Amino acid sequence: MQKGLDRMSILGFIGVVLAVENKPEIQQYIGYVHGGVIATLADTCAGLAAMTVLEKKQTVVTSEFKIHYLRPATSATIHTIGSILKKGSRQIIVEAEILDLATSTLVGKFIGTMVPMDAN
Repeated sequence: MQKGLDRMSILGFIGVVLAVENKPEIQQYIGYVHGGVIATLADTCAGLAAMTVLEKKQTVVTSEFKIHYLRPATSATIHTIGSILKKGSRQIIVEAEILDLATSTLVGKFIGTMVPMDAN
């Protein structure tokens, strides 16, 4: 697991949940969680979701993604739920929702394409 990710849960075919604690080191200049941290969290979560449908000796790399930042992330812990939209033979389309559970709000929405490859 990547350094800085405090918690991870795999929900099988439903998806993957990651959480990161909101600390000063990951905030931008006015105190919100930095957009780059949110993008990294969502990309990692969606990638881990894609890995749940791969062969044991495979991994994924991100081919592309788009993220919509809907509101600032301000709570003590930011959660992300990653899931698979469609698995193809050459690519896996994934999504992730970035959530502020303290306020029950959707902070951002991620959609991306992961490409399976050999882990070697």
